[in-house]
Amino acid sequence: MAMCVGQLGNLLPHVAVPSILAQFLIPEWGLTGTSAGLLAGSFAAGYMLAVPVLSTLTDRIDARLILIAGSALSSVATVAFGMFANGFWSGAARHRPCPSPT
Repeated sequence: MAMCVGQLGNLLPHVAVPSILAQFLIPEWGLTGTSAGLLAGSFAAGYMLAVPVLSTLTDRIDARLILIAGSALSSVATVAFGMFANGFWSGAARHRPCPSPT
């Protein structure tokens, strides 16, 4: 059960922000196409930075624990994005996700 919840938290940001970006955030925040793309890509950038560190940690810590903790952090950050982000910079800093160990 915890792994299913973890995967939900891990996948939530992939669909939540891009699905509301075009219809709601671009007009409300006055984003350009470039800034909207950067906002949508900030998740991927954080993922890219987290992968080398957290993948290395799986040699010392159980990978399931890293997945569950990272996914919980990612889901909390996604909810915080919805509650507190009010522009490009606060939206781009919404989270730095943890990768799914393979």
